[in-house]
Amino acid sequence: MNYKKIYNLIIERAKVRNLECYKEKHHIIPKCLDGTNEKENIVSLTAKEHFICHLLLVEIYPNNEKLKRAIWAMSTLRKKYLKQRYKPSARTYERLKKEFSKRNSWRKGKTWEELYGKEKSEKMKRSVSLKNIGRKHPPRSQEYKNKQSNSQKNRPKRRKRGKEYGEKISKLLTGKKRTEESKEKMKIAQKKYRENLKEQGIKIKFTEEQKKNCKAAQEKRNKELKEKGIKIKLSEETKEKMRGKIPWNKGKKTSKEIINKIIETRRKNNSYKLSEETKEKIKNKLKGKPSKRKGKKFPKNKF
Repeated sequence: MNYKKIYNLIIERAKVRNLECYKEKHHIIPKCLDGTNEKENIVSLTAKEHFICHLLLVEIYPNNEKLKRAIWAMSTLRKKYLKQRYKPSARTYERLKKEFSKRNSWRKGKTWEELYGKEKSEKMKRSVSLKNIGRKHPPRSQEYKNKQSNSQKNRPKRRKRGKEYGEKISKLLTGKKRTEESKEKMKIAQKKYRENLKEQGIKIKFTEEQKKNCKAAQEKRNKELKEKGIKIKLSEETKEKMRGKIPWNKGKKTSKEIINKIIETRRKNNSYKLSEETKEKIKNKLKGKPSKRKGKKFPKNKF
């Protein structure tokens, strides 16, 4: 059978007529075969004709996978075009299903590079990420939720991985160095994570085990540096700050919000009132010293 001749006859008839019923646009030369979006390359067809034309294209170009994917999408797409789209027969559906399953079995377990011989472009990655932003699942029924919960209840528990598993992974990862690009990406991700926590007003609380692990890691690092003969040079300002000679907030002005928070905490805890011990200490220090505020009245307590 001459499939190309039948395809050309359908398109020549469509160029002359004007359809008033439901119609679909069709590319005479498909985009996967270097077709364009010009008016000369587009024809309006009925749903049945559109489906038949794509079947003929699959027969004309049997090695083109994109044409097979298009006809499979037309035969299974339902949501928007449930009433208007052409429904294929059982025989054609079975034939398409077999070809589609063969195609998926060939693609299974292969990467993008193995299939197409090149890496994904940045434009493609961005387009996929933008499509998935704000994407939500449709509302689930209560029966579906109950089935899902019951299936997970009867599921066996995952086994706990012991120290041996952790040691194996540590041995595999030792000696591997991260690239500069990966380090920069990790820094950017950490900054974004901290900024989000600050906006939400969440503070990270470390457990005692995490603190011990941090101390152990610092000790190991210091030992390695001593063995290699490397010394960390600190500036004089940082040394004085660590000793307590220079305050950490030197040159920084406290905002009104921080001052109001301090006042509220003192009011709640009554910390602005001096204890008897502190009063006695102040009296002992001021004994024998002339008072600078003699004859002056103290202002009212602001607290």
